[in-house]
Amino acid sequence: VMCPQPPNIANGLHSGQSMDKVLPGAVVYYSCKEGFELVGNVSISCSEVGRWSRPLPRCQAIGCHSPVVHDGKVQALKDTYEAGEMLWFDCDPGYAAEGSQWARCQPGGSWDPPVLRCERVRPCPIPPKISNGDHDGHGTAEFTMGMYVTYSCNLGYYLAGNVERVFCKASGKWSQPSPRCEEVTCPQPPNIANGLHSGRSSARFRYGTVVYYSCKEGFELVGNVSISCSEVGRWSRPLPRCQAIGCQSPAVHNGKVQALKDTYEAGEMLQFDCDPGYAAEGSHRARCQPGGSWDPPVLRCERVRPCPMPPKISNGDHNRHGEAFFTVGMSVMYSCDPAFYLVGNAHVVCRASGTWSQPSPRCEATICLKPDIQDGWIVDDHGLIYAPGQTVTFQCQEGYSLRGSAQTLCQENGSWDPPVPLCEPPHSSTLPRRTDRSGGCGVPTRLTFAELNEEHRNEIDFSVGKTVGYTCRPGFSKHPGMSPTITCLQGGVWSEALEFCKSE
Repeated sequence: VMCPQPPNIANGLHSGQSMDKVLPGAVVYYSCKEGFELVGNVSISCSEVGRWSRPLPRCQAIGCHSPVVHDGKVQALKDTYEAGEMLWFDCDPGYAAEGSQWARCQPGGSWDPPVLRCERVRPCPIPPKISNGDHDGHGTAEFTMGMYVTYSCNLGYYLAGNVERVFCKASGKWSQPSPRCEEVTCPQPPNIANGLHSGRSSARFRYGTVVYYSCKEGFELVGNVSISCSEVGRWSRPLPRCQAIGCQSPAVHNGKVQALKDTYEAGEMLQFDCDPGYAAEGSHRARCQPGGSWDPPVLRCERVRPCPMPPKISNGDHNRHGEAFFTVGMSVMYSCDPAFYLVGNAHVVCRASGTWSQPSPRCEATICLKPDIQDGWIVDDHGLIYAPGQTVTFQCQEGYSLRGSAQTLCQENGSWDPPVPLCEPPHSSTLPRRTDRSGGCGVPTRLTFAELNEEHRNEIDFSVGKTVGYTCRPGFSKHPGMSPTITCLQGGVWSEALEFCKSE
């Protein structure tokens, strides 16, 4: 026969925690946690029938003895108080409690608050002054317990710590240290899209500071021109904004705008028609630009006139000899005779004004530049320039062997064919062979609307890949987005010269 584990009691402990087997006759002792005391038998025993003796003890909170009140007395005084029980006390005449006039008995026999005290009632001194602020107690001659004053700050300052009222305590002291007033400031002024403000160079913005806004070129200010720092440290609202300046309705020379309006927003597009017998040189559309200008700036329809017959060119021709007259939009294509190449634009268009869109191109004779052979020479050397149909013969230095054709012919496109041979040294089979023998280009193309840059004018030999630049002639201006250059291509010819300069 054995007893079960000893029963636990609230706020208590027993000596049988480590027992595995509890036989009849075993005794277990109880104790209480701190702040509690044992009520009943201190122990229980295991009976011969396997049951613990009864009743069990219990732990009850230790109560409190009657407290002492300095310069006061307890109401309904008792000798002892149970844990959790409250009492009230009064102060003697001329005395007062700093806080509440009650206390609570805690488990373990202590009071909260631990000391019950009444202080002699004393007047408080005059409330202290503060910088950039004041209190409302200036009309009072004496401040006694329970009286209070309220502090406030001057305009442009705020009360730090949010403590407005201070109370006179029984001890003759004020309940809080004197508050302080700090200056109201605003953060950096907000930026607005496409705008500027006058506060960019300032680091501190006091109450009442005014910041002015303006807009970048092409935009106008909508709303208030300024904002100010308020007494709570925020910028006034609403903010202004910058909107793109729109365009006035444009005039169309010899035409009219479709769906005409008085004003147009930046980015808005319009279309126009030409009067009968008139036509636009380019597009029939225009776009309003930020700032109030149109692109193109002038909308014009020209009287439709026939173009003169396309001019003839030496050593070349155009493809429209069967036409009796040329009107707006018609075009011709120029080409050169064999052994000549085209300088300028091959394609020209008749414009509404009766003029051709481009100056007539010209045909210049194709030439081949003297070929270069390393470790060899030209037997029948005729100088730097050769005409199509002329041949040259190569010979290698002594000890070198010719690889390729010993003779080459100047072609109508300015290249040599077959390719220039190689002069190989003895045992060259073990050496890497040179395979790129492309010729260079001669004098760059002469243009009517541009002249070659000065650094290239005295050169006559240009390697493949070399790019040369041009400068627009007087009366012409550079066309946006087009590079004023040409490049030497494989075969010894220059790339086509685009019309990168336009007539002013």
